[in-house]
Amino acid sequence: MADLFPTAFSFIMRPENDGQGYHDTPGDAGGPTAWGVTAATWRHWLAIHGSIGAEVPTSKEAAAPLYRSQFWNACRCPNLGPCGIAVFDMAVTAGPSGAARILQGVLGLPEDGDIGPKTVGAAQRLDNDVLNKRLLLAREVFYGSLDQPEFLHGWIRRAIDCHVLVTGLIK
Repeated sequence: MADLFPTAFSFIMRPENDGQGYHDTPGDAGGPTAWGVTAATWRHWLAIHGSIGAEVPTSKEAAAPLYRSQFWNACRCPNLGPCGIAVFDMAVTAGPSGAARILQGVLGLPEDGDIGPKTVGAAQRLDNDVLNKRLLLAREVFYGSLDQPEFLHGWIRRAIDCHVLVTGLIK
């Protein structure tokens, strides 16, 4: 199976998907962010690796290993085919456990927040096009449930753009 991480990473690094340098957007609960990585997430990443560094990643290349480890691999996206890109993008916006619960919900599984063998197996048995459509709808519902209306349009646009990307890879 081809490594879809570069495609997924390129998608989230689009400027409209928060792939931009340092910014601290008013009203954004994540606080200071660069390349889509909050200061808290970056501090945690550096601590895991016994490193010290800037408040946030200084480049998208610096952020890539964090994304691959903490979001792509943590959510078993390599085992989910093209729909792994949608799960990855959800993990970036909703956290890995949030993405797991959304995926498990669309698969009709108990929502334990951990993508294990049962979740992967259920996802692999479902038609990719059906799974992609269900993920889009579940993402729209999830983002609509958040109390941050100033970001809703962007989140929905991003979910639709991701759906279109995944659809193109399925066909």
